[in-house]
Amino acid sequence: MPANPVKLKKIWLPVAPRTRSVGADDLKAFYDAIGTLENKVVADYLRLILFTGFRRTEAASLLWSNVDLAVC
Repeated sequence: MPANPVKLKKIWLPVAPRTRSVGADDLKAFYDAIGTLENKVVADYLRLILFTGFRRTEAASLLWSNVDLAVC
């Protein structure tokens, strides 16, 4: 088998970490803005993240079989 002709260089674009979050002073405006979204699924997703502290990927991969509403 011949050598692989593809020579990849590990050149990644640096992604600056986020330095801002929704602060206590902005929570009401953020929550109100969620309520104005046309896509109700996205609005519910953002509320879930807001009220539970889930990470985006945790909320997106949550299965109903892992939800126990009797505990609520």
